[in-house]
Amino acid sequence: MAASGQWAEKSLNDTITQEKGQYIAVVEGSIPLAANGAYCTIGGRTAIDIAKEVCTNSYATIAAGTCASFGGIPAAAGGVTGAVSVGEAVPGLRLINLSACPMNGANLAATLVHWLTFKELPATDSLNRPLFAHGDRIHDNCPRRAHYDAGEFVQEWGDEGHRQGWCLYKMGCKGPATDYNCPRIQWNDGTNWPIGVGHGCVGCAQPGFWDTDERNAQSTNPPLPVPTRRVSDDGAATPPVATMNKEDGANQDGSSIEREIPPEEEAKS
Repeated sequence: MAASGQWAEKSLNDTITQEKGQYIAVVEGSIPLAANGAYCTIGGRTAIDIAKEVCTNSYATIAAGTCASFGGIPAAAGGVTGAVSVGEAVPGLRLINLSACPMNGANLAATLVHWLTFKELPATDSLNRPLFAHGDRIHDNCPRRAHYDAGEFVQEWGDEGHRQGWCLYKMGCKGPATDYNCPRIQWNDGTNWPIGVGHGCVGCAQPGFWDTDERNAQSTNPPLPVPTRRVSDDGAATPPVATMNKEDGANQDGSSIEREIPPEEEAKS
């Protein structure tokens, strides 16, 4: 829409009245309900009032970003605006949630092209997110996954494991509990993505990501146990063992005592 002000409002109204049931509405941002919706007004109307009119008269609605999809940061603990998702504000919509903070524009383009090509919306998961974008965990497509499987974890920012590109799970990475195609399409025309520059996934495509540590919470794909890279008391390497909390001790057969290899010892092995 090139217009602004009253002309933008006219274009919107013309679409609603002349293309009823044929257009796709794209909504960015959560919908505040507190104070009768006064926390967001456009042209003298509240966001909830506009959303009800625009979305209910559309063929389908796309919630663009985690705020529109699940409420996002405005709906986090301590908020005062009563922010909710588009689906909660206007129930019963034909809805596509393109979550992430921010949403990746490539996924919006793919959704629209799918509709234009096949005259139907893409298949979705239980959270109304397209499976092409949210069908796989970040963990399963992460280039650092081999380090996870080998029990090689960054223990603190800037340590040897961090410099070597080891797994960021112990630094708070939520990749094992986040369903998104971030590793494949990345950002800025495929230039890079958060884990690629050494920071763990914050789980921004998941509901309630701001308030919860989804590594320990229920999600559409719960996390796996943490494998530890181990060495026996005689210095021989043994296969990684998947465990959440396993202290040093004797093997079940009493043959040896094993421990996790610290990064500084790994460099010597």
